[in-house]
Amino acid sequence: MDNVTKHIYICEDSIEGIFTSVYDAWASGYGHVNNYLQMEGTQELRLFSEYIEVKPDLSKADKVTNTVKTKIGNEAYRLIYYMAVSNLKEKADHIYRFIILGLHYGPKVLDYLSNDTVSIMAKTYKRVSMEGHHYKGFIRFSEISGNILVSRIRPDNNILPLIANHFSDRFTIENFMIIDEARNIAVVHPAHKKWFIISTELMDQEVLKEETQKEEQMKGAWNAFIKNISIKERENLKLQQNLCPLRYREFMPEFSKK
Repeated sequence: MDNVTKHIYICEDSIEGIFTSVYDAWASGYGHVNNYLQMEGTQELRLFSEYIEVKPDLSKADKVTNTVKTKIGNEAYRLIYYMAVSNLKEKADHIYRFIILGLHYGPKVLDYLSNDTVSIMAKTYKRVSMEGHHYKGFIRFSEISGNILVSRIRPDNNILPLIANHFSDRFTIENFMIIDEARNIAVVHPAHKKWFIISTELMDQEVLKEETQKEEQMKGAWNAFIKNISIKERENLKLQQNLCPLRYREFMPEFSKK
């Protein structure tokens, strides 16, 4: 019967928050069938349920991380991480169920695609990975005062942690930022140092909009180049949208109406 007491763990939208909830749910002794994980802000009222708010605990999260990597494998952890940064509403509980299966089957759990949980994890990994791959090519930087490169994106998933190393490796000597407009967070990379992620609420928004004169000239030259090499008679908008979907173009100067 479904109307039994459920224990619903409400967790922060982060890998640490989710893993802490996994740890608490596992240690509760209530039984996995009676536990359910939900993200903050996505709570749905369930009858006969006890709601438990979980605060991120790095010690607990590290224990879950080590357990996953040791007993299920690094590839399984990779799937879990990509699920954690996805925009999937039920991701916390999917991760919980996947870890339960993984600790039973070990690394072979990745082959059980007929299982709904494993299938969802694999499909989400592919979707998030593809978005991150696209943004590596579609991101455009602008120079603002202070010789700082700034880029803005609006991804479906929280891909900043997935693409930060890519740009850090290529722009080691540059001060740059990649701002996620959908989540109000940004990757900040000081030249020759390790990148980190902060809230954009801590930034001066007006300063971020002050593009240098050199940047304005470069944008003008770039747009003129794009216009001059295009052949109107050979325009193929459908193919163009397949190669560069509309949702990636918001911050790309070559598609600007200016």
